[in-house]
Order: sequence, then structure tokens, then C-alpha cells
Amino acid sequence: MKLLNVDVVTLNDVLKKQTVTIEDGRFVSVHDTQVNDLGDDYTGLLMMPGFIDVHQHGTHGFDMMDGDPRSIEAISTHLVHEGTTRFLATTMTMNEAAILKALESYPNATPKGALPLGIHLEGPYISKDYPGAQDPGAIVPGTIEQFEQFQAASGGAIKLVTLAPEAQDDAFIDYLLKAGIVISMGHSAATEADVEAAIKKGIRRVTHCYNAMSPLHHRDLGLVGMTLLHDDIEAELIADGIHTSDKAIQLLLKYKADHMTLITDGIRAKGLADGVVDLGGQEVHVKDGIARLKNGALAGSTLTLDKALKNMLDNGGDLVKVSRMLSYHPARTLKVDHELGQIKSGYTADFVLVDPRLNIQRVAVNGELLI
Repeated sequence: MKLLNVDVVTLNDVLKKQTVTIEDGRFVSVHDTQVNDLGDDYTGLLMMPGFIDVHQHGTHGFDMMDGDPRSIEAISTHLVHEGTTRFLATTMTMNEAAILKALESYPNATPKGALPLGIHLEGPYISKDYPGAQDPGAIVPGTIEQFEQFQAASGGAIKLVTLAPEAQDDAFIDYLLKAGIVISMGHSAATEADVEAAIKKGIRRVTHCYNAMSPLHHRDLGLVGMTLLHDDIEAELIADGIHTSDKAIQLLLKYKADHMTLITDGIRAKGLADGVVDLGGQEVHVKDGIARLKNGALAGSTLTLDKALKNMLDNGGDLVKVSRMLSYHPARTLKVDHELGQIKSGYTADFVLVDPRLNIQRVAVNGELLI
């Protein structure tokens, strides 16, 4: 496959009128289009690396917690239409049996759209002070025994765990880190001291920054303030203008542009009309696309990553840097940045083609155009 006259977003620039050659599912070369180049003309379109959503529960009526491989397959098929080419299937805080059922479904799924890179275990090892839309009654402290049971059920697919570091013992955290699990601090009441201790252990990530965590205070920065203070903490962001205001987005852009990952925190309500849906066993009411529990707490989102891209640019984001937040940064977090997250020779050919208004035109996974 050869794409001619396409503008290409790299890690540092936008290259105009390029010929991109793809063979066997990988980028072979990217160079200025020549008069004698043969291929399909994509003049006026912009090629971006495929989006990677590391925090995605569900969409279009399906959810990871359904515990059904067909739900994962359906999620995969729908996600590709928002430019997502890879994702982490994300669980919720529920009872052990429900989590095990969800994890057991993962190895049996055969997704044919966006491809899962593993599982994001969001809870149940979080703080009862900041449950968000998680079930407080199902929150438990982490144990090595239980996690090993979870990991075995998933076929070794758990890659990222959201937890409250202040609520876990050192042995559990050390075990996860030694096992190569990425730990993300979230749903947490962590103090400055708690975050400092987590950083010393090697934790460098925060789940949906601002939301469900200790806020910035001038006598204790909390998890929000410490995220802003420490350059190397990677901050997830739900850039929908609902979970975070435009000014909050702009603040994170100012201080964290090189360490931000855009996520959707999408739930089954995404892509559906307003109404009532289930999320982790709890009733969620969706009005004007905003999902809330009965108590008013925000409950995931109906955001798509292509909309997050537009929202970030509307808030002053630079296209190249925002592209990194959608692709390279999540790939870096999951340690797959040697093969995903860039349009570069030798890399897997996951890409999104958008028009000048950033509307998606084509999406490819492993070099195969799916839309």
C-alpha cells in the first residue's frame, strides 16, 4: 500500500505531501512525494498515528464488566470509528466474582477492530473517600493472593492497575512493580507525603487527573498538586469539558504537555441516546451525553478520542503534542513505544486519516484499512 501526498504527523513536526509505504502491516518508508510515485492520492488529508485508549470501559451498549467475550469484540468494532486502534479493556470495582468473570472473558475474545493491548484494572484497590462511580462496598485492600488469581484469570493480560497508594501496604505495591505492572494513582486521598512515597517506589502515573482524588491545597498539595509539581508524572485526562473545565485543561496543558495521556473513560452509554444504563452494577442516568449516578457523581463519559483531539486544540493545544497524548504517550506508558505510537519506518502501521476539520476519514490497524 502506498499513500501519496498525505501530510504526516511525526513526534516533532507535520511533514507535508508525503508518500507513505506500508508492507506486511508495517510502515516501510515516509518520504516527500515524487512525480513518479505510484499509489492512492490522499491530498488534503492528515495522517496521525492510531489512537491508544488506556482507559476504556465500554461503548454502544457493551461493557468489559459484561463478562462476555462478545462484548469485548463489539467494543473493538465500535472504537475504531473514533480513531482508536489499540486500547486497554478496563474493569470496575465490583465483587471478586464479577471481576473474575470479566477477566476470564478477555482471552476468549477475537476482536476485529481496535485491538486490545491488555487490561486496565481500575480498582478494587482504591479509597473509599474518593470512590467516584465505583461501588464503595466492593473496595478492598490489595493482596498478592487475589491479584495473582486475577492475573491468572486474564491469561496474564493485566498491564495497568489504578489504586490508592495510601490504602495499600508496601509489599503489595512492591509486588506489582516487580511484576512489571504499571501502577496509576487514582480514586485516592493521597497526601503530599503519600505521593512522595509512591514516587520513591517508582510510581509515575495518575488516573483521570483532577477527578476522584485529593485536590490541591496550599498546605498540602494533594494528588492534583503533586501531579502538577512533578514533571515526570504522567496524567490521564478526560478532555470533555465536563469532567474538567476548559481552564483546568489549559492548566494541565501548560505544565504537563509532555506527560499527558488523553483517555475517554468511556462507558456503555457512549454512542447511545440519553437514558439509563448500568455501570459496575450501579444505575447511571445519561442526559445531554453526561453520565451521572443518582447522587450526581459523574460516572465515566460518552467522550470519543476524536472529539478529545478537537477539544484539546480548541483549548490551545499544539497538534503535534496532542497527537503524542493520543498515541506515543500511552505507548510509552505500556512500554510498546518501540513499535506503536509513531508513523515511522519499522513501526506497526496503525493510523488515522483526518480532513482539515479533523473529521475521521479512514482508519487502519496493522496496515489494513477498516474504515
